[in-house]
Amino acid sequence: MKTSALFLFPLFLLGASSVPNTVSTLARKAPPEFAADALIRLASNEKLDSRARVKLLTEAFRRAAEAQRPLKLRASITRSGGAGGFLERAYQQDLDALSLRLRAVREMLPLDSAKANKLFLSIARPAVPPVRCEEIVVYDVGLYYEALGAISKSAHRDPSKVLKDRVGGITSPAQIAPVARLLQQAALKDADIEAFSLSLAASLREMSGDDRSFTYYATVTGPAILDLVEELKRRHLSPLPLVEAYRLYLVQHLTGDRCADDHLINKGPITLNLTTGQPSETLGWNASVFFAEKILMPPLKPLSEQETTPHSLEGFAADAHTCQDAPCQNVNQLARALAFGPNEQPLLESQHNTDAWRAALQATLAALEAWQPANGQADEVFREKTWVYNNLYAMSPGASRESVLRSWLSYLKQSRATVSDRAQWFVPVNALIGRVALDPGNTKLAEILRQQDDPVIALYVQLEPLAPRGPEKVLPLL
Repeated sequence: MKTSALFLFPLFLLGASSVPNTVSTLARKAPPEFAADALIRLASNEKLDSRARVKLLTEAFRRAAEAQRPLKLRASITRSGGAGGFLERAYQQDLDALSLRLRAVREMLPLDSAKANKLFLSIARPAVPPVRCEEIVVYDVGLYYEALGAISKSAHRDPSKVLKDRVGGITSPAQIAPVARLLQQAALKDADIEAFSLSLAASLREMSGDDRSFTYYATVTGPAILDLVEELKRRHLSPLPLVEAYRLYLVQHLTGDRCADDHLINKGPITLNLTTGQPSETLGWNASVFFAEKILMPPLKPLSEQETTPHSLEGFAADAHTCQDAPCQNVNQLARALAFGPNEQPLLESQHNTDAWRAALQATLAALEAWQPANGQADEVFREKTWVYNNLYAMSPGASRESVLRSWLSYLKQSRATVSDRAQWFVPVNALIGRVALDPGNTKLAEILRQQDDPVIALYVQLEPLAPRGPEKVLPLL
């Protein structure tokens, strides 16, 4: 593996063994998602022979099945200052069972394509549950259909035989765009792409009732359907059944029970419908306009106002807004006072190096350490504390930063048993180890990480020099 020396994790700093067996032994004792992730990363080391790498990937594939979460999640709302941004970072680590197994298959394809094919075909087609308006997350199974496309091309046989029973009967808006892209890009015979498109149309006609996923995926679903429609036209096949079914799919969802915070999902500027006063995306205006301008074909008509008006607008994501209780607000006010002066001007770096500032930092750390979650609040408090610790670490100079780090790591060790979602707990751990990968000169951070006796932290500290990550992997965690 060619990696810039800038991003190599210094072995002598972390006391890590260069022998992969040490890391694989630690991995086998870790929770399943961490074990699988570490074994996959270890197998990416091209210094190992191919048989050893295939063995590691096979074991990773097996352990991945035991991961805490079966499918990948995405945060649907990230613009409101709530939990969404943190959750997005957590789930982009791909520590769910399906993503881990697909990662193992992808790494194995160039090493042993026959075994990779066999492992992939042992994965059941993902069953995507519906999502309620009270949930901030949606499911993401795009990697499955990308892998299905790669397997269908590597199998050296009719791709329709690989796709059969794996692209039909979909039930979630999360599956529409990946399936449409797969059909458009696969080297299918005319009769097969026509049959699969009719199967997709049948699924669209039956699908309804998950507004959270519908709204989140609306911006990618329309273009994917359009590409498939254009491919059918290019082959002189009629796309009308697919277009008609997609129109019905839009009407069923746009006129149904919609989530009241759908407008927060829209990543662009919010525009208001002058007639209703509601945000346009809440009413599905963008999806219906895209259909009318890009996909519509005779004898079908554009969607009418009646066909885009929701039956109701009810339900809000529970985690869209956080930090409402007194302890959280108190800690955030203390942390803010360390960053901004009374006039709301950012403090200069020199102002962080005074006795008064250091005393205020210690008071903030004491408040953080004393803050205990109430029943059912462990995950929420963990996210808020992580946010504050991260900000304190970034703004603190010299010995003050070491104080923050030691308090933070102590909290991480204590909280691993109380945070319900292991992927969320791992975000700050992963980011701290990544900081050393980005800055090998940060010897103090490396030394303190090496001293930690938490088995998961120890595993990843020793893994980094054997499977170093570049900035594209680390920066999204910070």
